[in-house]
Amino acid sequence: MGNRKTIRPKKTAGPWPHRLAWTLACAVAAMIVSGGLVTSYDAGMDFAGWFRLPRGGPTFAEQCLNYTHRALADVVLLAAIAAVAVSWRLDGRKATGRLAVAALLAVIAQGLLCGTRMILDEPMIANAAACTAPLLLALAAALVTVTSPAWQQRGAAGRHPAARPLQRWSAATTLGLYLLIVLGAQLRHPWPEAWYGWYLLWIWSKVILASVIAVGVVGLLVYVLRRLGDEPVLVRRAELLAGLLAMQIILGIAAWVTSFGWPAWFRNCVYTFDYTIAAKGPLQVLSTTAHVAFGSLSLAVSVVVTLWAFRLIEPNTARGGKPDKSG
Repeated sequence: MGNRKTIRPKKTAGPWPHRLAWTLACAVAAMIVSGGLVTSYDAGMDFAGWFRLPRGGPTFAEQCLNYTHRALADVVLLAAIAAVAVSWRLDGRKATGRLAVAALLAVIAQGLLCGTRMILDEPMIANAAACTAPLLLALAAALVTVTSPAWQQRGAAGRHPAARPLQRWSAATTLGLYLLIVLGAQLRHPWPEAWYGWYLLWIWSKVILASVIAVGVVGLLVYVLRRLGDEPVLVRRAELLAGLLAMQIILGIAAWVTSFGWPAWFRNCVYTFDYTIAAKGPLQVLSTTAHVAFGSLSLAVSVVVTLWAFRLIEPNTARGGKPDKSG
């Protein structure tokens, strides 16, 4: 009797890691939208003080938008710190804690890039910041996924013959979507002294890559529906990815039309529209900002699809023969 050991119930992480991951993801999404509006209105350099309230004047609304964007950045930082603390304290998986730390480091890098951008006013730094924010949202989405009850309850899945091609397909789609964001950043933050030929190269590269990715995402959705229709978690996310990409393409066309007008071949061969471009007009600002936001969301969902695709393979089938118990 004296040697009997007391069996204690296994400690669970509770809902807070998942809740804070969602808080971080939503805050990052709001920050990206507000940052897109700031860039569209060219209001990023309106005032240099971080906590200085904007004053009245003709640019009062733009300054208020700028201040809101910086306040959201502070919320993102606090949410990332809280996510790290809760993940290491309540979630016993090291992989989750490391992912939260990676998200925090991305937040710090984003803040440093934006601060340097305000000081030096360099387009190259603006491009880097525009490429870092979507990565931050992707990390937050990954943290939401691995802390979700569905992920933790799934456990080690059985072997699925369709999983390996899906892993490669989804990973390639994720890489392509990020390259699309990088190309978009070159168009959104052009160098004033750059040769015009570079601008045409970025445009055609983005159009061609977007077409390839669109075909790839449609193929991925068809593959999931036919071969993995019994995995509703993958089906729903593949359908969401296809819908987001379709909206991103539509908004990309709208952003082009509101910024540069209808192409000459469209007016001559299809239909003639009377449209006057209004710089910083509501249609131009909203379509461009929405295009940027949907691009970041598409990347985040593609990362989630990739994570679930790798979840299909039983851990002990990987090289080395040892299962990964980190979750």
